[in-house]
Amino acid sequence: MPWFVYILECRDNSLYTGITWNLKKRILEHNTRIKSSLQLSKIPVRLIYWQRFRNRYDAAAREKEIKGWRREKKYRLANSLRRGTPVTKRRVAQLFTLKISDEILRGYAHGLHL
Repeated sequence: MPWFVYILECRDNSLYTGITWNLKKRILEHNTRIKSSLQLSKIPVRLIYWQRFRNRYDAAAREKEIKGWRREKKYRLANSLRRGTPVTKRRVAQLFTLKISDEILRGYAHGLHL
């Protein structure tokens, strides 16, 4: 099963780095504060970077490395390594900003896997 390291940009402009096996579901969890420790002042969040790994061990090692970096270096990573093409904030927003609707929340509450 693939694992992902991801970087989120929070509403207060802070950055959050984490790992997951289901990226879409995890972003939804952050934005709805389900299984998430993010404060209310930090949501909604936007995905600005992700990297796929073959196992949890490698993903966790990369997460630890990235968490030790300064903010500027994380933004450089987000802009340079996404499949070799620069990523603009607008493009990331188009691709990955999840709008939470009542239907999504109802589906999530009933065990729908996103």
